[in-house]
Amino acid sequence: MMKKLFLFIGIVLLFSASAFAASPDGLGEWADSIVNFSQGLRDDGSPVALDRSDPSQALGAAEFNDSVNFVALGYGGSIVLKFVNGVFNDAGFDVEIVETTFNNVSCAEYPEQIAVYASEDGNNWQFLGNGCQDSKFELGNISCATYIKLIDITPAFTADHITDGFDVDGVRGLQSHRMSCPELPPTNQTNTTNQTNTTNQTNVTNGTGAFKTIGFWKHQFAVATGKNKGTAQINSSTLLFLLGTLDNPYKNLTLTQGYDLLWINKAAMKDRAKQQCFATMLNFANGAATLTDLVDTNYDGIVDTTFASAMNDFLNGTDYENNKNICDSINNMNH
Repeated sequence: MMKKLFLFIGIVLLFSASAFAASPDGLGEWADSIVNFSQGLRDDGSPVALDRSDPSQALGAAEFNDSVNFVALGYGGSIVLKFVNGVFNDAGFDVEIVETTFNNVSCAEYPEQIAVYASEDGNNWQFLGNGCQDSKFELGNISCATYIKLIDITPAFTADHITDGFDVDGVRGLQSHRMSCPELPPTNQTNTTNQTNTTNQTNVTNGTGAFKTIGFWKHQFAVATGKNKGTAQINSSTLLFLLGTLDNPYKNLTLTQGYDLLWINKAAMKDRAKQQCFATMLNFANGAATLTDLVDTNYDGIVDTTFASAMNDFLNGTDYENNKNICDSINNMNH
């Protein structure tokens, strides 16, 4: 607990001084501002050194040298960067991640790795791929990205010193055009809904994913952490991305911590509620519902309250058995 407290204080102090640590380049090709930074720990569970914990070191032009002018993500950590210039989609590679590995050691010897995502609006993300050390990516079906997200997926490896995950020296658009992305057209927020014959309530409208049971999520995390050798429907990079979107009480969980939470056994009812509702929040992060969608909280097959209201009951209620049942009912809506 003390280690986490020191880490939190250090990051807060660094954010307060970040304006002096790097030089955003406006319509130049490099990243200009930090949207979010969630730093992991070193491989021995200790906080990353403060001189490697300033996220603004990822802004502006990369130095391409063996100095400590980068930010270490820490194991499982993440950063979201915003560009004044657009990262455009043209022929060839569109975005480059510059990483610092001292003495140019190869990826095979020093496998510092990331999962990379791009977004036009900061809300909807496209997975671009995984990279090791310096990496380049194409934007896929995004015409112009304003946001780039990096999630550390460095595996455990043997080194002669303590390691702290992927070190971000800089991120740039290779097709920047020295102009911002075109303004996005307004989106139609109206969802297509169905009416039941016996009630006047609206059925839940699913996003990119459907509600999955806790057993489904147990299997995904078991495969991702090597506890199960079966086939997963959701890969570890996507699981890390989903975890990175969650807030308290699930904020900053690693894959191993997510596995441990899902697989608790003979726990108190409070912990069982937290376990079941963790699966519910993973469903939400995976696009099963929006905050305003209606969900079934009592197993009767009829939607009765909004997802936001149901989760508020879990976060603030002390009837833990009821909280567990609410989340279990939601998780089984598509089954």
